[in-house]
Amino acid sequence: MIEPKVFYRKMDRLLTEISDLRSKDDFLETIVQQLEEVFGDALHMHSGHLYEEKGRQFELQSHTSPRCLFVPAISSDSPEVQDIVDNSGRIFETDEGRAFFFADEPKSDCTPVAIIVSKGPVQRWLIVYCLGPGWNYEEIAFCLNGVRSALNNRMRTDAVHS
Repeated sequence: MIEPKVFYRKMDRLLTEISDLRSKDDFLETIVQQLEEVFGDALHMHSGHLYEEKGRQFELQSHTSPRCLFVPAISSDSPEVQDIVDNSGRIFETDEGRAFFFADEPKSDCTPVAIIVSKGPVQRWLIVYCLGPGWNYEEIAFCLNGVRSALNNRMRTDAVHS
């Protein structure tokens, strides 16, 4: 468990970076990387994957790990994605939820967690991480909900100004 004072300082820096970072083509890729660098060890979170919705599926755009752990494309119509959309994110703790994301055999030491980020109703991205042993639900939920909210606000602000 991360010390609250340290956690809030790191969170404040990351949210400030989301607010201040210049928008460019790799904005979300940068944030996925930063989130892992800032909180990866403390929250047991690694292997960030960024998917962009194109047509009826989310296609893998980038990943922070040396090799891709998760599938290269995810159907937008799948029940798992609908659950993520309905709840703005989800931790897939059951075996069936884990199996959905993995390109190969599901890893027993990896619990997928996903959030959805949107820029209006037509542009959406999925950010998926692997949670290793020792993760804490409250810390993960608080961190990812804060990041998701900040990213959604930033994306909407950028859409209004463009």
